[in-house]
Amino acid sequence: MSWNYVRMPEIAGLQTRWIHLSGIGEFGLITIFLEGHAITSDNEAGLASGHNDIELSQAGRSQAAGEKRQRYESIKIDTVFTYDLRRAYETAQIMFERKNVPIIQDARLRSWDYGNLTQRSRAEVTVV
Repeated sequence: MSWNYVRMPEIAGLQTRWIHLSGIGEFGLITIFLEGHAITSDNEAGLASGHNDIELSQAGRSQAAGEKRQRYESIKIDTVFTYDLRRAYETAQIMFERKNVPIIQDARLRSWDYGNLTQRSRAEVTVV
């Protein structure tokens, strides 16, 4: 299978990055959208959340109900997969509440665990 790849850049410092993959497979056209969770209080404070189970901030709820939801308004969505932390699940619930699609949580989709760097600012973290 070959994939077409489109990456949308970060906009105005907000967590608006998303990736669109599409390709022809055994069952026809497959389209996958990869979307980051909406803004959390850790994002606003510039902290690395890691696997801390934090919820969305008010700005994040507005972001999920606004620009993130709008991006998928005219797209047929069959299933939504998300990792099992509140910020990801809450983002998916808000974004797709009008579509009445299943939202499947899976811990294997989690991103980085920052270990003892969790809850530290990006300025405190140095890559060696």
